[in-house]
Amino acid sequence: MLIALVLIVASFLLYFDFIAPAYVTVQALKGKVASGQQSLDVESKVITQAQNLIAQYKNETQTQQLLDIALPTGPDVVGALAQIYGLATANSITVQSVGVSTPSAPKVSTKANASSTLVEPLGSLTLQFTGGGSYENFKTFLGQLETNLRIFDLQSLTISPNSSAVSAGAKAGTGANPDFFTYNVAVATHYQAN
Repeated sequence: MLIALVLIVASFLLYFDFIAPAYVTVQALKGKVASGQQSLDVESKVITQAQNLIAQYKNETQTQQLLDIALPTGPDVVGALAQIYGLATANSITVQSVGVSTPSAPKVSTKANASSTLVEPLGSLTLQFTGGGSYENFKTFLGQLETNLRIFDLQSLTISPNSSAVSAGAKAGTGANPDFFTYNVAVATHYQAN
């Protein structure tokens, strides 16, 4: 019985002197490992979010480039004329004359809040041109002007029979080309003023 009592006391001493402190140490190490794993998970999520933001920024850069084409910074008269002339030429419309109005002053908002400073004020520019061609080609030209990347708003349109074709037909005694017209067109285009 004495041996059993000594073994019980020895087991208590062994437990409280060696096993209990080792158990506490193991639990503390498990806590550190769990904390480290949690930190690693959080950092992995942050890295993934950063990569997503970088990808989104690249997409926004492309979007910004498209926006700069649709609404350029500054009037970009040469670019607007080149687009009009290119569309007309592609549709067999002969451009006879071109006029450009002075750019209108951009409208600036009087509200002084933080969000309004992110949006540039818009200005507009009016282009007038006279061209000649068939009615079908002109309809195609207007359709392409409507869906063009740069924004053009049709302001006025006058269609009349081509006077040179009418007078040539009258002199020759034949009818004029009924499908050839003269078009007087005014379009407005907009830009970001900086």
